[in-house]
Amino acid sequence: MLRHGTPGDLRILPSTCKPRLLQYAARMRLASVILALTLVASTAHAEGWHGSAAGGADFAFVPETTGFGFVLFEATGEDKVGEGDVRLYYNTDTIHLEIERIPMGQNFEFSVALRGEIAFAGLLHQYYQQGLRRSELGFNASYVVLLPKIQWHVADHHTLEVLTNVRYWFFGDKDTDPTYILPANTVVFEPRLGYIYWNIDSPGEEYRASKLFPRIQGVAVGASVGVDVRSDARAWDSLVMDETIRTKRSGPSTSGCVPDGTPGNASG
Repeated sequence: MLRHGTPGDLRILPSTCKPRLLQYAARMRLASVILALTLVASTAHAEGWHGSAAGGADFAFVPETTGFGFVLFEATGEDKVGEGDVRLYYNTDTIHLEIERIPMGQNFEFSVALRGEIAFAGLLHQYYQQGLRRSELGFNASYVVLLPKIQWHVADHHTLEVLTNVRYWFFGDKDTDPTYILPANTVVFEPRLGYIYWNIDSPGEEYRASKLFPRIQGVAVGASVGVDVRSDARAWDSLVMDETIRTKRSGPSTSGCVPDGTPGNASG
């Protein structure tokens, strides 16, 4: 999935393509085999630390063989920095290091994290059209982001938070068509003001990496407002694909359809 600061959201299909896409998706569900080849989950403990790991894979074989895999690792040390916890989280191409919930007086807590994702951000290196991969429209996307956060626990179950994220996006070719215009490398300031209602009654173990299907009891609701301010922005897309879209829109209907928007859709 695309994250905050991604240069574009997933495509929105034209209405004329939706029935065809739904029929295609139904055939895919019936004809495809989604096989988990690896699924390991383990938990380890040390003095003041606990950790867990998991891995898995997802494959489809129609209309062509495709697959994705993942490896998760998490380690958490309790009361390691200013009475706050230290958390290290790794997920395939993403690494996340966080010092969380440092007390700042009554009802206030401070957290700060550093996260990076290499090459696969938003799955923009994987471009699929009608279930077939088009490598010439994929490219590498990476980012590093600083995530400071202050939370104010106003009352039981109610929290206000202020985030001042700063992210740097950078992009690179990956057998990309020479006519493809990549997004501009950019710094993005992502301030957010959020509200959280949290009334969950589940043990902390349910949130570990080894729990791929946690059992959560309770209710949680969150809402936030914010803005993304970019240091550099420019139009980006494939000139060849833009021409294809214009031709299909102005000409008679065809058997295929090309989505509108940004080239960030991956098969699902």
